[in-house]
Amino acid sequence: MLNRLIGAAMKRTVLILVLPAIILVWGEMSAYRMQREDLPPVNHSALLITVQAPSYLAEEIKHNVTTPIEQAVRAVEDLQLLEMNSFNGGLLISLYFPLHDTMDRAERDVNEALKGVDLPAGTGEPKVTRIRADSFPIMKLKVTSPSGEVDEETLRTTVQARIADELLRTTGVSDVRGTGSGENTYVLSVRMDKLAKAGLTVDNVKQSLDGVNDLSVQARLADSVTFIPFEAAGWSPYETDWMDAAICGDHDQSVPLSSVATLSPSLVDRQTTARTGGIGGVVVDIFKEPSVNLAEVSKRIRERLSGMTGYPPEDVKLTVLFDQGTRATFTE
Repeated sequence: MLNRLIGAAMKRTVLILVLPAIILVWGEMSAYRMQREDLPPVNHSALLITVQAPSYLAEEIKHNVTTPIEQAVRAVEDLQLLEMNSFNGGLLISLYFPLHDTMDRAERDVNEALKGVDLPAGTGEPKVTRIRADSFPIMKLKVTSPSGEVDEETLRTTVQARIADELLRTTGVSDVRGTGSGENTYVLSVRMDKLAKAGLTVDNVKQSLDGVNDLSVQARLADSVTFIPFEAAGWSPYETDWMDAAICGDHDQSVPLSSVATLSPSLVDRQTTARTGGIGGVVVDIFKEPSVNLAEVSKRIRERLSGMTGYPPEDVKLTVLFDQGTRATFTE
């Protein structure tokens, strides 16, 4: 039997030589056409809780925001470890569970525990995020103005918001986050010498302002001036008699706000900036949905990038700092 096979093969040498070549070409074509994911859907047994509190300092967040959240989530079943990091303007909490635990249930339990948490005014809603490959950005953009025609504050507010809105309309994009971005707000600069002369304190100012348009304010001291940043959603202090509001003291004395302070436009947080080569701008992180192919969503984002800012390229430039999609192979 073996001799017959050898004999038949010897008579068909061309076929024997061609078949391995065909197999090699077919294998290379299959490998080229195969979709490859560099970020497989690996789930970790950890959750992140993030809270934004732009008007609060780290120490204030530690006492007023961290404590009620910690008390609420410690009762969650199977929680093994709790790590908390407070910083100026926000809070990050890491929750660790057993490897065998069902993370869908853990995420549901944490969200349920946070529903009844009483947080100070001006604090954002706690956001629970599961740590997995899709928790990391697939693409990072840098937004700058090479000509300088668009100032840094406009880049960080109007331009960044427009870009984020366009990107969120892209199929497969789950989230867009900007570093160095902010929303137009205001800063009240209180002159401490004038305040003391009127027999008032910063606490008197804060207490008086807390009753105006439901503002939540926190003071930041620098030299002889105390800066109080705040947001004014849906209204402008410049269009009202807000600066004429009475600042009342402990002994029934009062003065108009304008006599001890000045108002100026600002951003929620000027401490977070993004600079590349000394040029200010915004870094935009783009995240994809777990079920979407990496190469596909990367291709859609790049197609949408052209002209999305509404400004000439020399005034607003979008630079791709890195793109995970370029490492994945995709063919139609």
